[in-house]
Amino acid sequence: MPTRIRLQRKGKKNRPYYHIVIADSRSPRDGRYIERIGAYDPNQVPAFVELNFDRALEWYRKGAQPSDTCKAILSYRGVLYMDHLMRGVSKGAFNEEEAQRRFDMWLNEKNTKIEGKRKSVEEQAAKAEADRVAAETKKAADMAAALSAKLAQEGAAEAAAEEAAAEAALRRLPPPKKLRPLKPPPRRLLPPKPLLKRHRPPRRSPPKMAGRKRRTDPCDHHHTEGLHPRMRAFFIPIRSTR
Repeated sequence: MPTRIRLQRKGKKNRPYYHIVIADSRSPRDGRYIERIGAYDPNQVPAFVELNFDRALEWYRKGAQPSDTCKAILSYRGVLYMDHLMRGVSKGAFNEEEAQRRFDMWLNEKNTKIEGKRKSVEEQAAKAEADRVAAETKKAADMAAALSAKLAQEGAAEAAAEEAAAEAALRRLPPPKKLRPLKPPPRRLLPPKPLLKRHRPPRRSPPKMAGRKRRTDPCDHHHTEGLHPRMRAFFIPIRSTR
């Protein structure tokens, strides 16, 4: 039965991570597998690789064929180099202690390169962030300066327009009139007294004698003495026929 060392997709859309599995080549990609020997996450920088070194070497030496990506992962972690050293031991080129010493030297150099790459990536990210902040700060300062200049220009234009409008208004105004001197106040400050009307006695009309008879007694003529001449007309003496 052909055996493959391949990746099994996990995660979510646009952010996948993978399991490194030993599976039958006839099984589907995300189907049944024989053994899981590691994990691989390409979303991190550098990529995160977790691998059971001994089980991966054992399956590889048994004849399991890795996929292209899994072969690069095995080479990255030194599985292929260890298999090469073990072949040299089997051929008698050197013993296992020499093979292990060479592998440890290679692994130390590899870890140093990985650590240097990680540091360089972090420094580049920090530098990019600092450059971005500096660019945004400069852009904000330039925008503020441009806005201040624009506001100053608009303020100067408004002031000039107001001054021109004021001068035009002054030109349209008529010349000022000459003020007349104020008259001195009158000497008599108190209001004048009202004129008194001449008193006239009311006109008396003769009393109405309607319904009354005049006196006709000849003996009463002496009663007319001392009366007003108009009142005497009411007392007409009657001549006696005796």
